[in-house]
Amino acid sequence: MSNILISFYYNYYIYSGLFTLLIFTSLLHHSNPTLITNIIDKIPIVSIITYGGNIFYNKLLIIESNDTKRIIFSIIIIMTFLVINFWYIYGYYKNKYCFYENQLGFLYHMLVHIISSLGHILIVIL
Repeated sequence: MSNILISFYYNYYIYSGLFTLLIFTSLLHHSNPTLITNIIDKIPIVSIITYGGNIFYNKLLIIESNDTKRIIFSIIIIMTFLVINFWYIYGYYKNKYCFYENQLGFLYHMLVHIISSLGHILIVIL
């Protein structure tokens, strides 16, 4: 929800719409987990990553070398991206982190949502 509201507040209406779509597809998938609903749920995820990456890249092009706040935000954004990708991609292949089939897996999944939300909020306010 925070991503929807913050994106909308900062006039990133497409970003806000993608996060809204993600809520609906996630609810669909988690209420009826099938291969099809999983694929449907991945569509807005990939769209958000691509759109957010494009916004971030364009903002990086205009950061001044003495703008400490924006440089720190950029480093945090990159770190959130790397952590999420490590936990999700490496974890998928090694059946670890988000893919543990217990409460620890649920915890990692929850952390993925929190950390990625933070990263996307920072992209918007950068």
